[in-house]
Amino acid sequence: MDGVVDIMIKPAEMFSEFGLTNTESKILEALISMGQSTGSGMAKRIGTQKSVAYFVLDRLVQKGLAGFALVNNRRQYQPIEPELLKLRAEERKKSFSRNIESIISAAMAAKKKRKTAIFKIFEGWDGMKIAFDDILSIEKEYPYLVFAVDIPEKIFPRFRRFIKRFHLKRSEKKIGCRLLISEKLSSTIGKDRKSEPYTDVRFVSSETAMPMAANIYKNKVLLAVWSDPPLAITIESREISDSFAAFFELLWKNGKK
Repeated sequence: MDGVVDIMIKPAEMFSEFGLTNTESKILEALISMGQSTGSGMAKRIGTQKSVAYFVLDRLVQKGLAGFALVNNRRQYQPIEPELLKLRAEERKKSFSRNIESIISAAMAAKKKRKTAIFKIFEGWDGMKIAFDDILSIEKEYPYLVFAVDIPEKIFPRFRRFIKRFHLKRSEKKIGCRLLISEKLSSTIGKDRKSEPYTDVRFVSSETAMPMAANIYKNKVLLAVWSDPPLAITIESREISDSFAAFFELLWKNGKK
């Protein structure tokens, strides 16, 4: 099959440090090799029932090792970025890097062949962490731009803790950030961000604020829907990220310090 990279490591050994079952490991290995797949396509790929393939793919999404996008009302599953796969391995403090290098090489090779925009969806707080961890992988010289939004009162305390931990890690990595924040959040989120290094904050009226949070970095846009549970949509497209960045710069000029 064109664009498929075969990996000569047993799936059970390859992903054992993630605590995956043999079937989960086999499907994750196939998903990385394929780049993306539907449940039925995966069933054909590994020779199993569709119900099993869909169940395991959804389990990988829940574990933060995969995401999906709806294309013509069908779920297209994709593995997380190869950089994030390595990061998750490192966070578990396991001697996993020797086996994962071949996986990362295969995923990077498949990634270079993509031409169209790639959409990934992450669900729940664990999913949000995976989505935001991708931002921490960028180099310091890349701009990181943020449209912040009003947060529902119900999840505000947890959101504030979550986003503060993220920005502390960002600051430690010396990744610069410019944020446009709703004036309603000036005494809370605005105050938190202003106290952090490598951070520049300006405020806009609630009417000007985006309907959902947008994080712009490299050739990607991470749209965060702070609902209960939260949802993240990552779009990988230079054209789309440039459009968001241009709109950000227009609002930045009129933002209040």
